[in-house]
Amino acid sequence: MSDSLWAIGFLLSRDAGLWCKVEGEKECRTKLDPPMDGTDCDAGKWCKAGECTSRTSAPGHVAGEWSEWSPCSRTCGSGISSRERKCPGLGSEARDCNGPRKQYRICENPPCPAGLPGFRDWQCQAYSVRTSYPKHVLQWQAVMDEEKPCALFCSPVGKEEPILLSEKVMDGTSCGYQGLDVCANGRCQKVGCDGLLGSLAREDHCGVCNGNGKSCKIIKGDFNHTRGAGYVEVLVIPAGARRIKVVEEKPAHSYLALRDTGKQSINSDWKIEHSGAFNLAGTTVHYVRRGLWEKISAKGPTTSPLHLLVLLFQDQNYGLHYEYTIPSDPLPENQSSKAPEPLFMWTHTGWEDCDATCGGGERKTTVSCTKIMNKNISIVDNKKCKYLSKPEPQIRKCHEQPCQTRWMMTEWTPCSRTCGKGMQSRQVACTQQLSNGTLTRARERDCAGPKPASAQRCEGQDCMTVWEAGVWSEVHCTPPPLPMSLLSSDSQLV
Repeated sequence: MSDSLWAIGFLLSRDAGLWCKVEGEKECRTKLDPPMDGTDCDAGKWCKAGECTSRTSAPGHVAGEWSEWSPCSRTCGSGISSRERKCPGLGSEARDCNGPRKQYRICENPPCPAGLPGFRDWQCQAYSVRTSYPKHVLQWQAVMDEEKPCALFCSPVGKEEPILLSEKVMDGTSCGYQGLDVCANGRCQKVGCDGLLGSLAREDHCGVCNGNGKSCKIIKGDFNHTRGAGYVEVLVIPAGARRIKVVEEKPAHSYLALRDTGKQSINSDWKIEHSGAFNLAGTTVHYVRRGLWEKISAKGPTTSPLHLLVLLFQDQNYGLHYEYTIPSDPLPENQSSKAPEPLFMWTHTGWEDCDATCGGGERKTTVSCTKIMNKNISIVDNKKCKYLSKPEPQIRKCHEQPCQTRWMMTEWTPCSRTCGKGMQSRQVACTQQLSNGTLTRARERDCAGPKPASAQRCEGQDCMTVWEAGVWSEVHCTPPPLPMSLLSSDSQLV
């Protein structure tokens, strides 16, 4: 360290570096390198491999044999540790060791808390200039350089001006855009399936390191769906599955969802997550969403069944492809694939009637608690979903045609005469139907066509017919002549 710099202290976290103060300036700076081994860090302690450890002498090891693995370079997420061996001889004469003198391996820690920046971004942010004036704090973000993937290039937030801040990133920083390689001592190295950096060991598709690919079978398929909204079960991925991959065929207005038997989930319970890594069924699941396109992948093996679902918001031509591997030999009894437990979820099960007959209304979905099992959905009591977040109903416009005006007439009144010619009337009005279905009076000029008649002639049909007796008329008649036998000689009636 030059005379113009003097150390003001350092953090003892495995992820921290040595902070120094520039003489005559207010800000502190760091290169993220740990203090040199032997630096005092506490009473009776010194620094060794970035750790503040007791000053006890380290146990020696036999020449040519490996030392113990160093502590992991990180406290969360993936880091690396190293070990060394001493070989007989000095300099060029030290040739009795077969292979490298130093080895690196991957070490896994619990996942970093959500919301923390990536490891490379964190290293850039550690270079942020710290002054007494918060408005002058300069924040950095990481920029990957293809030619120097293990150098730390950073750019001020909001600008595209990469600046080289360190020739080496911290050990354990991923390099390469797929994140499969790791930096160690400033070099980007591939990681073998045996966990060693620089190793050529590779997994077969069954997840066996240096295997022949015959210990498992591949399960693959396609899922297509055209109707419905809400959660739809695609399949249940069994325990013991590896190399899980789920990819949408094309961008869609939907979300992939996963849920394990321990109630850990991605995009379940109507809560949509950002892209990231999630712990489900004993494995790390990587969820990627770019715009409307999604992908899910997991290395496995899974320790419990995984329910793969799709959250749909409308009828659509939806499709996805899935594949995974399962062991050819049956799993042990305690890991065997038992019948998966049913899922209870809030689901949109139907549509209510439109609240308007014209002029634009709304219809809402009915939200019900459902049981999903073996791709079958049944409605159950809402109590089964009482601990789940109930989604708001979906709303659609309906009956958007404008409300029309028209002539409305009452029935004709009875004829004013029950028999013969009379008059009858009715009420006539121009009306308009409102969106809620009720009618209101409108101006007569707003109705199409002539106004219907409100009065008309009529003729009563209840005319009765009766018999009427008149005056008897006189009858005039002449009696006929009597027979001669009845007359006497004197013409007297005998």
